[in-house]
Amino acid sequence: MKQLKKFYTMLAFALVLTVVAPSVLPLHNVAIVSAATIKLSKKELNLEVGKSKTLTVTGTKAKATWSTSKKSVATVSKSGKVTAVKPGKAVITATVNKKKYTCKVTVTEAVNPNVAKAPFEAVEMTHGNLRYVMPKDWTQTKIAEQGPTTMYMLYPTSTDVNKGTSNVTVTITETGTTKLDYEIFKEYLEGLITEDLIKSQLEQAGMEANISDFTTSDYDSKLGKVFKTDYKSVANGVTMAQTIYDLSIDNYTIEITVTNIGDNITPDVTTVAEYLLNTILVTK
Repeated sequence: MKQLKKFYTMLAFALVLTVVAPSVLPLHNVAIVSAATIKLSKKELNLEVGKSKTLTVTGTKAKATWSTSKKSVATVSKSGKVTAVKPGKAVITATVNKKKYTCKVTVTEAVNPNVAKAPFEAVEMTHGNLRYVMPKDWTQTKIAEQGPTTMYMLYPTSTDVNKGTSNVTVTITETGTTKLDYEIFKEYLEGLITEDLIKSQLEQAGMEANISDFTTSDYDSKLGKVFKTDYKSVANGVTMAQTIYDLSIDNYTIEITVTNIGDNITPDVTTVAEYLLNTILVTK
């Protein structure tokens, strides 16, 4: 009887433990809650000009106030969207509950896709806000600069320009005005570029020239209509064929001239000139 009483006592004690135990969790099962760490989604950011990336603040529901150290390089919106403006460095700051969190931004020039697409191994050149592409194995030389007008000559590095070589010249004039209406621009050029003018210019350079095959036409480029002039000349026993492309865009007029001299006729110069003309980029 005593043994049976002892059994029921132990059973009752076991039942009590069964009821109580689930409400008393072992220490290793208790979650320790700590304060969330507030931070920016990025501490460093690399962007090309024109690209954007949105930064976020994690670890808080408080609203962040955004600012940039240099608006000319990178701007930031009220929602944390960072936009690259021009090459350089800037610091983006998010202020949360009077505490500052920063991200260093490096802005680089956007890669010109026309370099990879060129029908020759290419390199990018710049003039102010203009970007254009020329062959990597060619030389660019500044041959004249007067006021807002700058002229460059492009030619194969392997040739001796002093002995006369086929080439491309690029004349850039900063106008500071909006793009001219093509018909007005064309009418102006038709009155300016004539056989007599070309002959006069060659004579001023000490060359008595005979001009032939003088024609003008419209050329459709990706930047709009271009006024095109073609002619041939013989001066001092040297034969020369030229094609001149004149283009008006916002803030600039651009003249690209293809020159083939004597027997050094190089089809590449036309390819180079027309690719350059069709792929000029204007950056802000």
